[in-house]
Amino acid sequence: MKIECLLKRIGGSDITFGQNVLRQVVYKFRPVDEKDNASPHLCEVDNKDHIDRLLAIRPKAYVEYVEGEGAQFEDEDFEAAEPTGDEEDFSDSMLSTVNPDTVSNRYVEGFARQVLNVNPKDKKAIAAIYKQNTGKDLRTTMSATAMVRECLRCLVNDAKEALDIAKANAKAGE
Repeated sequence: MKIECLLKRIGGSDITFGQNVLRQVVYKFRPVDEKDNASPHLCEVDNKDHIDRLLAIRPKAYVEYVEGEGAQFEDEDFEAAEPTGDEEDFSDSMLSTVNPDTVSNRYVEGFARQVLNVNPKDKKAIAAIYKQNTGKDLRTTMSATAMVRECLRCLVNDAKEALDIAKANAKAGE
């Protein structure tokens, strides 16, 4: 099934399922037309469990793609989901609801491991990821946790911006 990612980032988004590196599945959501900012970001997803998980994310971040039709939304699709337990959800839709300044250090460390794929204490690796994604250098006097929070801040801002664009596109289609 073709799935559309509503959070549009330059170059697309990679979504990974699974913790075991040998069995991970990476879905690469890429724009159909890289020159068109409104172009849908699509990926073919065949695993039913993965399809169900992507489509269940709230606020709405993924929809089934139907050729020739825009994404269909209800107002509740953009309401934040309630946490269901101790597990951390680092999906784009959940990141749009996070305040990088107030989340726990445990959340920040989980973000470093699961999203950045880096040891949360490895300042050199964190700084390299930040520079690669922003073109800017982090101050070397910052703690590793503060560096990860800066990386988190960037992704939260991207997720919020993408969600705002998705909402605007949905309303324009009404």
